[in-house]
Amino acid sequence: MKQMNTEQLAFLAHFMRKNQFVKKLILSCCLAICIIIPLVFFIYSVNETNGFGKDLLGAERYNDRMKDSYLYAAVMFIALLVVIFPFALLLHQFFNRYHIILNSLEAKDVDRLKALTAKVGMMEKYNPSCIFKKNTVTFFTLFKAHTVSFFDINRINITRASYKGISYVIAIETVSGTLNYRFGDLMLTRSLIDEACLANPRIATNSYNSWNF
Repeated sequence: MKQMNTEQLAFLAHFMRKNQFVKKLILSCCLAICIIIPLVFFIYSVNETNGFGKDLLGAERYNDRMKDSYLYAAVMFIALLVVIFPFALLLHQFFNRYHIILNSLEAKDVDRLKALTAKVGMMEKYNPSCIFKKNTVTFFTLFKAHTVSFFDINRINITRASYKGISYVIAIETVSGTLNYRFGDLMLTRSLIDEACLANPRIATNSYNSWNF
């Protein structure tokens, strides 16, 4: 196994930092939602109560409304936390699966990753839908990472879809069944075909020479 040179090590470290930055950014947004929505409600309800004033509402009614503002804001925070926490946990595990694969890459794999990130759009740059390693590809979804050997693939069929923006539906026929994925990036889709057919020229595809999809 060839050791990585300084440039490859630096790129991999940079990629992993950016990948973790995206993770922290998304998790921070989830936390912000839990805080901002109850806070906006609390400020609005307190301002509304103060707008009526203690003289109009009476001391008891005024104090009750103030207590309700705290109570409802707290309940709203807890409810949002209950809803968002499982999603945040899934995201945490999703990004951790990247680290497992990234830490197992060899020098040539890092070169492939570098070439890939130079072509894809920003949405796929630091958390691509797939990563190539030796003669395999690992697909990342919210729930799992699935590694497939190119030598187990018989055919790759690409279909262009226009529902809610342009995307590419990828049907991969393997020796054990058919896998279906959807990519939003054309260059990532092309890279998958290129890497698969380079490793295993016997793979049949509907688009390798034309890209008419």
